[in-house]
Amino acid sequence: MPKKLKNEKCAGRYFTWRVYRRPNGVYYADGRITNSRQPDLGRHSLGTDDYDEAMRSLGKLDLAMAVKHGRADRSALTKMQAKSLPLAD
Repeated sequence: MPKKLKNEKCAGRYFTWRVYRRPNGVYYADGRITNSRQPDLGRHSLGTDDYDEAMRSLGKLDLAMAVKHGRADRSALTKMQAKSLPLAD
């Protein structure tokens, strides 16, 4: 079985991210990819050591940064937050 990449490039809906895992097991997203079309988005913790959960968090981060940099409408962010909120008893 081939060894997993240390730095995986993931294309979000709006930006390209480099996803990597720190020695403590937590996934991080790096948006500092040198590209004339993409602003410097910085590095962000995805807050989990589970790969699938990290990819879901990356989608949320991608949308949040798109709203911040004017590539997406703020209403898309509120729709996503409304979907992810658990129902109250």
